[in-house]
Amino acid sequence: MNKRCFLPVDSVFFVRKSRCLSRETPQRDDFRLLALFLHKKMLECILPLYMRNLREKGRDDMGRMCFELPVEGASGYAIVETELRVEPVLTGDILERLNPGDGFTIHKAGDLWWNVETGKNRGWILGRWCMVNLPDLVPSVIYDDTNAYCSVFRSSGRVIPGITGEKLYDAKSYNDRLEKEEFITPALLPLAAKLARAQAVALENGDCLKICECYRPYSAQEKVVRCLTELSKKDSQVMAGINTPPWELEWFIAPYISNHQLGYAVDLSLVKILEQTETVVKEQKVVKVEKYEEYEMQTPFHELSMASATYKEPFPSMEPDWRKAEDSPTMTAGAKRLRSYCTQAGLTPLASEWWHFNDLEAMEQTKENPGDGRYHCDKCYSR
Repeated sequence: MNKRCFLPVDSVFFVRKSRCLSRETPQRDDFRLLALFLHKKMLECILPLYMRNLREKGRDDMGRMCFELPVEGASGYAIVETELRVEPVLTGDILERLNPGDGFTIHKAGDLWWNVETGKNRGWILGRWCMVNLPDLVPSVIYDDTNAYCSVFRSSGRVIPGITGEKLYDAKSYNDRLEKEEFITPALLPLAAKLARAQAVALENGDCLKICECYRPYSAQEKVVRCLTELSKKDSQVMAGINTPPWELEWFIAPYISNHQLGYAVDLSLVKILEQTETVVKEQKVVKVEKYEEYEMQTPFHELSMASATYKEPFPSMEPDWRKAEDSPTMTAGAKRLRSYCTQAGLTPLASEWWHFNDLEAMEQTKENPGDGRYHCDKCYSR
């Protein structure tokens, strides 16, 4: 009877004269070598796709979300009614019930549970039902929430009475972490990670994101819808701008709870950096943009009409395969450059607005209990 000895799987030689090898062993080792070869080729094919998927989720090669500053110490906000628990388990004792919009300081952010501190207690909360304050994580971005002091919403170039030039909500406060007054810009964590990645690539190319809004209270959304609808009934040019097929009003301002109220949409523009310095925040060096110029876009920011469309025709805003759509002939190089930064980071463009992008991953995170945006985030809890 022939005896067998077991060689390592990666052996690339055969000892044909060895007594411990049967005649069948070379064939079996050939199969092992073939399996190794196929495994290597599979990794060569799959690994780049895996890394691309990580990048599109705003993560590094180890799968970690990357920000300019740590999540620990940032402001957070509940998007639905949820419980603060003693331990990070659903059966843990409840310390406190948080209402939508209630804020807290984040001490630790895990994949599932966050350790946070409210004004009363410190405990654990499910992170999927929370937003973070974007300036606490990516301070190099230029933040300019015009709706929080002087809205620039217009339609077909017309002033929207009750909206244009008005303050629609409060969203600015002193930020202890940044040691300055700054806009409060809440967003779900996956969206924040993608914007951080887009900003990092933009900075490498001498550009900078200029973010207006992520979260927008429903009260502001409803007011814009109502005032724009009233104006369109009186002004035929405004009506044509928002209601000429295949476009209609809801493509420019949703007459219902929109992605902004759900925390996974962003309105932003792009600037070219002319002068920059470095500042230190939380012992981290961060770019500070001192001078810049706006890239030319096909319309002014927040122009609610089909003139702002990214594509010739509408397609579902939750459609991941947006690349099949045909660009609007009015798309400028600046708008395409902005889209490139955002989509490479994993965001999806909106067909009707060059400045608007959605995060489908964040949408999936909260679809079981998305909230309704009937609250304001007007206080900063950062440390």
